[in-house]
Amino acid sequence: MNLDPNSPPATKPGGSLRMWKDFFRYSNIFGIDIADDCMFTEERIKTFKANQAKPNELIDFAKSFNLKFDIIIDDGVHLLGPTYITLVTLLDFLQPGGIYIIEDIWQEYREAWLDLLQHLSMAWPEAKEKYSTAWIDLRNMTKPWNESQNLLLFYKHDEKIDPTIF
Repeated sequence: MNLDPNSPPATKPGGSLRMWKDFFRYSNIFGIDIADDCMFTEERIKTFKANQAKPNELIDFAKSFNLKFDIIIDDGVHLLGPTYITLVTLLDFLQPGGIYIIEDIWQEYREAWLDLLQHLSMAWPEAKEKYSTAWIDLRNMTKPWNESQNLLLFYKHDEKIDPTIF
């Protein structure tokens, strides 16, 4: 199995997907992974093979459902480049009122993320009208503390809003 080397030995693929299935009791959960041995289907869970660094694979995945997603949670490779590619590729597949979360962002990437978001807002000016963003630092809220306890959250507005209110 292709497991995270930092995971406990008893960990098997899909643990976080199963947790989200339990949390969102009336939802279908779709996962993406690059490894063949992480593919599985269970009640209300289905995984798909795709590479986070390849936008065309992400687009094919998202288009296969012919719908917009309520929530997208990126718990992928945790590297800045592929995570940013996933964000800019899948953000438009979020339905109005939807939430996009990037989890486990290392503190050392904070400034780089803020720079990327600034670049994104300059390259895509209407993004400020469509989305609100929040950086959430969970380091003081979790035990044990570690450097990856940050979230980046995007909320897609139901309607066009005045971006200057944020």
